Amino acid sequence: MLFMSSLKVDRRFIYRGCAVAVVVVCILGVLSLKNHPVEQIVLRHNGNVTYNNIHRRPFHDIISTIELITGSLNATRQIETIRVISSSITKDEIQAIIRRSQPVELIIACEDLEDEALSGIHSSKRLRYLQVYSNKLTDKGVDHISNLAGINTLILYSDKITNKSIETVRRIKSLRALTVCSRKIDDTGVKSLKPLKRLTGISLSRTSITDKSIDILATFSSLEGLIISDTNITPERVEELKMSRPDLSIRYNEPPLKWPTYEWATD
Repeated sequence: MLFMSSLKVDRRFIYRGCAVAVVVVCILGVLSLKNHPVEQIVLRHNGNVTYNNIHRRPFHDIISTIELITGSLNATRQIETIRVISSSITKDEIQAIIRRSQPVELIIACEDLEDEALSGIHSSKRLRYLQVYSNKLTDKGVDHISNLAGINTLILYSDKITNKSIETVRRIKSLRALTVCSRKIDDTGVKSLKPLKRLTGISLSRTSITDKSIDILATFSSLEGLIISDTNITPERVEELKMSRPDLSIRYNEPPLKWPTYEWATD
């Protein structure tokens, strides 16, 4: 492990190319929805599989699925991770996931995600890790996320989010690891990260940042890992950063990200 952070999610965040590492999962199969199919819902309970034959049953929608799963669990067991890979998800469905399961980690990979749907997350009390993959996600959706208190890892993939989202994210003082992937993010966005000096992991791959961002990123004294592949940063500046910050793990020469890439949410 390159990152020796006390935050478990921070270490995984950098090492799996900003994907979640789930050792044991329960795949609930292809579920039928009235209006949009859910390919998978994956639950992890502190490293143990939730089985109870739930994955063999037909479900009608996300809400009834979550209610059935949580209703079948012992009251002393808590859901740690929920992944939803779907063509669409609504505010009511997100609210049901939060209300019934209160996960620590939530991953949403959704092609048709309206910004308003993310307003259903604000009631979460336990959420510490959030990934959102959707090319419909805009700055307005990120604004809903910024109301979360206690979240320490945030991963956002959408070519519609801009530097304004970085300005919004900096309000999350508890944040320790951040991934933002969008060509509309540039050096101005990196400047907006300055208040988040306690970040231990930053990934800005597939953005439009340049060498100007290196001087800013070098000032993050708590930073342990940095991913800046597929950007406009030159190899020379990367080498200079390595010399000035030998304590910093840098990933730079990596293949460009495939886009969109929802399979990361199912690793």
